[in-house]
Amino acid sequence: MNSGTYSIFDFDAVDIDKDGYVIVSTIVAPKDLKAVGSESNVNLSWMASSNATSYNVKRSITAGGPYETIATNVTGTVYTDTSVISNTTYYYVVTALNANGQSTYSN
Repeated sequence: MNSGTYSIFDFDAVDIDKDGYVIVSTIVAPKDLKAVGSESNVNLSWMASSNATSYNVKRSITAGGPYETIATNVTGTVYTDTSVISNTTYYYVVTALNANGQSTYSN
């Protein structure tokens, strides 16, 4: 009889590949977010995130948030925010999404 230590794990769901191995699908936050503003809009662009199927764009008028989601399910790596108010400073972040959830914030 073995009297070793046992561990119990609780999973909501696990993806298994064709060979029976657990698929680890982490989603990386988008990188290199850039913003170019004008009187009437702010053009955002970022580097694609591996395993992302879409992105959410969030903004705040306070550095560090809290952030309000202004666009969901953006499928490219560019977005134009046309709901800006002239002479207002905005702070943006982007999150990547896939079937496993949402990434942390971009830069």
